[in-house]
Amino acid sequence: SASSARAHPMWRELRARKPCRRIRVVRARRKLGFLGIVIECCFKAYFGSHFVIGGLRISAFLISCALFFSGAASADSPTDDDHVLPCRPTIACTAEITRPGTFEIEAGVIARKLPNPNRSFSTPFLLKLSLEKWVQLQLGDNGYTHATGNSPASYFDNLVAGPKFHLADQDGILPSIAFSAEIGIPTLAGQTGYVRAYDAFFVGYVTKDFGPLHADFNVGVSDYGFDGAGKKQEFVALALSMNLPRPFGIMAEGYEFSDASPLASHD
Repeated sequence: SASSARAHPMWRELRARKPCRRIRVVRARRKLGFLGIVIECCFKAYFGSHFVIGGLRISAFLISCALFFSGAASADSPTDDDHVLPCRPTIACTAEITRPGTFEIEAGVIARKLPNPNRSFSTPFLLKLSLEKWVQLQLGDNGYTHATGNSPASYFDNLVAGPKFHLADQDGILPSIAFSAEIGIPTLAGQTGYVRAYDAFFVGYVTKDFGPLHADFNVGVSDYGFDGAGKKQEFVALALSMNLPRPFGIMAEGYEFSDASPLASHD
């Protein structure tokens, strides 16, 4: 349903910390200018005159962003400091951010088999641009969502954007700490199973490495539909992960979301 898809914003439904891999990263010459272009591309993707239903629109949008950054920014060879910090597939996300100038794209597909005959399919994405050691700007969406069964739906979910502030690095027994404040902006009206509403998301992040064991702890609150008769949903999540021989890893996670029916269910 629409409410369950929105219950885990910014890909927080299922996220696991993957072993860090070197990637070719993009160094932005004009960070704020590039962010403005990304936001403009996103709005054009959703509100342009050539709206296309399905995952093709998301694919075209992501490809256009990648081409833009490839042509407009200089690319440096990766160093030991260059790595990705994915926020998938566990709920808890890391408190750490990549070094300034690094632009990351996360994109994926979520397929669910719910109690018969319900099934859902979504195409979430997340764009991240580190401006300084202490701040990263993020732009994401659950993407095109299609559900069948007793609650059919077909829509592009809210666009979620905002800063993530890195407050402290790991130092001895002290963990890495971060905080994010994001707003969910409604997309097109008249979509099946979708209600336009503004949302707000506030999350605190704590990350600590215990030898080979990596721990991410998150606590937050989501204010769904704050422009009307909204509902607040609190959540807490702890994810533990460890690298195995490349390219494998292992993880375990526990989490709980409070009840915010009918906008978001207890989980």
